[in-house]
Amino acid sequence: MTTDAVSLQSPDRLRADMVASLIERGSIQSPQVEAAFAKVPRHRFALEAPLAAA
Repeated sequence: MTTDAVSLQSPDRLRADMVASLIERGSIQSPQVEAAFAKVPRHRFALEAPLAAA
């Protein structure tokens, strides 16, 4: 995915993609952790980072 394509995606979509990837890799194994990752807007805590990196 290019930087331009990432910039067109919403934080919610990027977060959902991240959660799906973590589940697929087996990094998320409980519904509680999945819910937390899905809910927390990570980009608000990493203002200096590009959206896709947050």
